[in-house]
Amino acid sequence: MAQESSKQEQSQELKMEKENKAAEKSKEIALKKELKEIKRSKAKADKEARATLKAEKEATRSAAKSEKAAKSAAKAQKSAERAQKQADRRTSKANKAAKSAEKARKKVEKEAARAKEEMVKEN
Repeated sequence: MAQESSKQEQSQELKMEKENKAAEKSKEIALKKELKEIKRSKAKADKEARATLKAEKEATRSAAKSEKAAKSAAKAQKSAERAQKQADRRTSKANKAAKSAEKARKKVEKEAARAKEEMVKEN
């Protein structure tokens, strides 16, 4: 009986050892899966971070180009305004000169008419 009891204990111990090994193996597999999932998540996060950084760089570059274009447009606008003012001044001067020339022409015509009348009176 003592031998039977000893065999049962040994059998029980072997069974427990097998169960412990199986539990450890199962735990190890679960840890490996978890580690794999963590690595996958980290890789995905890194990829998203790189994409975000790339998008931010592109946005910054684009903003700089837009700012440069806006400055260039403002410069062109000022230049156009200056050219328009200059053209207006020249037009104004030309109009004044034309008016002055017209006055002088009328004055000359009047003088010519008066001189003609005097010549007619004298003859």
